[in-house]
Amino acid sequence: MASPGYYEVLLALACFLFLAFFATTDGLPWNWPLLGTLPSLLRNVHRIHDRCADALSQTGGTFLLRGPWFTNMDMLSTVDPANIHHIMSANFVNFPKGPQFLKIFDILGDGIFNSDSESWRSQRKLARLMVNNHRFHRYLAKTTQDKVDKGLIKVLDHVSKQGLVVDLQDLFQRLTFDTTCILVTGYDPGCLSIDLPHVPSPRPWLMPR
Repeated sequence: MASPGYYEVLLALACFLFLAFFATTDGLPWNWPLLGTLPSLLRNVHRIHDRCADALSQTGGTFLLRGPWFTNMDMLSTVDPANIHHIMSANFVNFPKGPQFLKIFDILGDGIFNSDSESWRSQRKLARLMVNNHRFHRYLAKTTQDKVDKGLIKVLDHVSKQGLVVDLQDLFQRLTFDTTCILVTGYDPGCLSIDLPHVPSPRPWLMPR
């Protein structure tokens, strides 16, 4: 039996790459043998959030992402309100975060974001009492208003006078980040300022572009 030549190998590789980049199943990522849906992710890495939103929209809000064989990278994604309520509230005890999660987010200590079981349940009750308190609502409104007046409007006024191009999504994400930090920790990291400083954070939208 004759072995395949270079041209046959190159042709097979080209066909594989073509299918890997363009093959879909009703608009959904193609589940390849051994590779899973990884080729589709690589093809859409520049618009990964949009691609995930498309897949979730086409599957009714829940999609199983298959990783390469033997990598233990399968991920179930859902935006279905009923599923989220089941996982985050009604049946939370069956979905522990686990030690790896605690190791990654050890900076958060033993707070509600890292806790499980009864510790999470008791902290959730306290958090609900705080969030539903009218004093918290007033503080939230004041904090947001102050950040808009002294941060967002100031930046928009500056870029308007300078004739600069600005990414509004980035500005609003910085606004959200600053406001959240003030509410949770009492500290304003100052992400939303005229010079739009780099702030060390795992959030990709705070990294320099």
